[in-house]
Amino acid sequence: MAYKVIYTQQARNEITGYVDYILDVFHNRTAAYKKALILDSITDTLAQHPHLSHPYDGLLWHDQQLYAYLIDVYQVLHIPDDAKKTVTVIRVLHAGQDLATQLAQTKAL
Repeated sequence: MAYKVIYTQQARNEITGYVDYILDVFHNRTAAYKKALILDSITDTLAQHPHLSHPYDGLLWHDQQLYAYLIDVYQVLHIPDDAKKTVTVIRVLHAGQDLATQLAQTKAL
């Protein structure tokens, strides 16, 4: 059974920001479209495989086990909930970002 994938507003803003950046800086619609397809695949992948990734180095985020799924150059930080059959995507960060710093700035659900 597929899980329902839920995005925080912050994660949605990050996805939109990455695509907009490519459009604004590089004026490349094709590259932006390809990036959007990659990022859009997050939903399908996590819905079918919520535990595909690994726990984020045992890190608890607001008392919940956080998972990190790498796709392209992005870390998708998410929390699967087996009881509710949901996966909540907390953040979608560029892999070059300092994840610990970014998580410290992330609001609890």
